Amino acid sequence: MDPIREKGYHGHMPFLPLDQPDPLMATMAIMHYPGQDDLERARARALASRLLAEPLKAFHADGQRLGYDQLAEIATGAGESIDDLEDRHFGGTAIGEVFKVLFALHNTEPVLASWENAIKITRAHARRHEVAASRSLILKHRQRFHSVAHLWAALSLRENRWTTDESCGYEGAHDFAYFLEEAETLRRWGQHWRHPREGSEPPLPKDVWRVPQDWSPPERQPGWPTRPGRIPMVFIDEDVLRDAKIRRPGRPKNSS
Repeated sequence: MDPIREKGYHGHMPFLPLDQPDPLMATMAIMHYPGQDDLERARARALASRLLAEPLKAFHADGQRLGYDQLAEIATGAGESIDDLEDRHFGGTAIGEVFKVLFALHNTEPVLASWENAIKITRAHARRHEVAASRSLILKHRQRFHSVAHLWAALSLRENRWTTDESCGYEGAHDFAYFLEEAETLRRWGQHWRHPREGSEPPLPKDVWRVPQDWSPPERQPGWPTRPGRIPMVFIDEDVLRDAKIRRPGRPKNSS
């Protein structure tokens, strides 16, 4: 019952730990600590263990109980220091925004879709809100969160919201599954689309976190929300391109 197990790595496709007691919390831990070295895995386990505290309270309040060995395993996992959590959350959120902008650039005009242009637009937006976002800092965050950028972008496209509706039986577990479906849409695009420029690589690397191969979202039921599971078609306005000084290929740089 380790919240983040060491198994699940198949070549270039590390699978999200969806068989855990609370797969949402385990996935959020991976999103903050996506690296596959020993320290990252230990910190992911620690965060998952701590995030399980509230679900466990509800679990016990419902009259259910975990055995001592299971509780001990969770408690042991919480021992690693995670004093950089705030920085991790900021960095993951930032890369989610950049990847969302990259996806929107592709929808707007594929030739403009590049990490560099997405970073320019994100930095221009950050400046307007007086948030520090240097190119070097964003590149640092991309290096750290490249393998989970699609997950953070899916969360951003949801505006960090989770939906439940007791009247129709739409529960948090269903919404989380559709969040994963949204992230998978972004992952497939990010790993397969290539810029028309010769020699270009897909926006996402091969070794990204994804759902297991036999996973599928639940079948939609009557009355359930229609949006979850579907990525909205986001675009970039022309004034945003101008503000970020995004130039279309072949056009001379404005000397004014």
